Amino acid sequence: MTRRTYYLPTDVATALDEAVGRLRDATGGRTAKHEALAAILTAGCEQVPMLAEQLRAALLAELTRDSETDTSAS
Repeated sequence: MTRRTYYLPTDVATALDEAVGRLRDATGGRTAKHEALAAILTAGCEQVPMLAEQLRAALLAELTRDSETDTSAS
């Protein structure tokens, strides 16, 4: 096992804690917190291609908005 520190927005950390709790509840508390967290992170890692596309689309939309704002301000 490895211990790491990650900084997350508060709402994301809260959602993650709640998801871990739901997984633990679903197994009658027989799943350790680290096992539930590992399952969530593993599922997220498997979604990286889709997540990368979503992030690229969001960045492109932001750049487009910024460019339109700069053009209209001129």
